[in-house]
Amino acid sequence: MVVRLLSPLLVLVALVGAPASGATDIPPSASEATPATIVRLTATGSCAESAALAAAGAEQIDAKLRLWRLEPATAAALLPGLDRRGAIAESQPEQSYDVAVTSVTPDPLEAEEWWRTQIGIEGLEAPGPGVPVTIVDSGLDVAHPEFAGRPDITRCYQTLFTSAETTTGDRKQTIVCPPGSLDRSPCGTGTSARVAALLARGEIGLDQPLRFEGVLGTCFSASAVAAEERGGILYVRPKVTGRAFLTGFHQFVLDPDDPLPDGFRIGFPPRPAPDPAAWS
Repeated sequence: MVVRLLSPLLVLVALVGAPASGATDIPPSASEATPATIVRLTATGSCAESAALAAAGAEQIDAKLRLWRLEPATAAALLPGLDRRGAIAESQPEQSYDVAVTSVTPDPLEAEEWWRTQIGIEGLEAPGPGVPVTIVDSGLDVAHPEFAGRPDITRCYQTLFTSAETTTGDRKQTIVCPPGSLDRSPCGTGTSARVAALLARGEIGLDQPLRFEGVLGTCFSASAVAAEERGGILYVRPKVTGRAFLTGFHQFVLDPDDPLPDGFRIGFPPRPAPDPAAWS
């Protein structure tokens, strides 16, 4: 089996039949020695160059992502011109990896793979050996109906990781946020989100508290105290309790002779505050 990958954001996977047991290695041909090139066009480049790429024999992998595969000879002929015209957003050689063939065994975590339904592959069967399969990962959709029209919500800022290995709590987790920081506590926001997810999956009921353990073994106790469905969306009200400790007392003063009483900013001006009236 051979797996071909394209960058962390775009993934191209091709599966081919494994050689029979005892088969001898066949030296790669010249075309196999030089990999194909995977190209993602700019939006303008896609409009201007797609017809010429198709006529030259390039393979369009995904129209929405403007993703093309060029054989070595085609890439050598077309890439310089595409680059001069500013039509290339990203490009890189197609990479192949040999994957060890293993027997098919049931995956105990398959039932928890909720994303299968989200990307439309639930119930699909693999086509079998020798049939290429292409998968394009376009990234994480962070859209939410409640935030429609809000320009200040444009990305996923925090990611929650969970573990089945607990020491002091019922569930273990940590939150990772830019620039690569870990929340030393179980995280109030993450715990609230996980309570809502557990309730939606039927793994807990209302007023059923659990202890959520962080990376240092400290815990929050949390439960879902109310839930209602509105417009096909389940709204959950969580309750989270924990402990905090005083670390000091601080006093801030403003000297009347301070020439910069409002502070200062270096760099870009602050973004205008979003208008809540525009969200309705």
